[in-house]
Amino acid sequence: MNWKKKPLEGPKDSVIVPAIESTVRDFEAQLVTVITDQTRSTGRDNPALETTFVRLYTDYMRGDLVTTLERIGISSDDARVNILSSALVTAATSISLPGEVIRLAPNTGRSPLVLDDHGTLPANAL
Repeated sequence: MNWKKKPLEGPKDSVIVPAIESTVRDFEAQLVTVITDQTRSTGRDNPALETTFVRLYTDYMRGDLVTTLERIGISSDDARVNILSSALVTAATSISLPGEVIRLAPNTGRSPLVLDDHGTLPANAL
């Protein structure tokens, strides 16, 4: 095929930043609020916060939180590690569903707290 332009040979239009990285970096305060929200009322208008909570929570439960944060450029001695860890510890006291179950539905746009309230995953989650 003869293309008029060679898109793969030219400059990149933009740098792609993983959603988890941009959410943790740009919305840290809101993310912590979603994680620690015992009323389950925040975050519903921003699925990225809920999805990031799912990822961080399941990685925390598996002991991989620091590794995940290091992958997105947050070193283990960064204060954000302690802030997020503390929030996840608080959330874990209210969640009875195993992390493996919650991880099955990372794109439902619902936090582990909301999923736990229902006791089941949404029908379209799997």
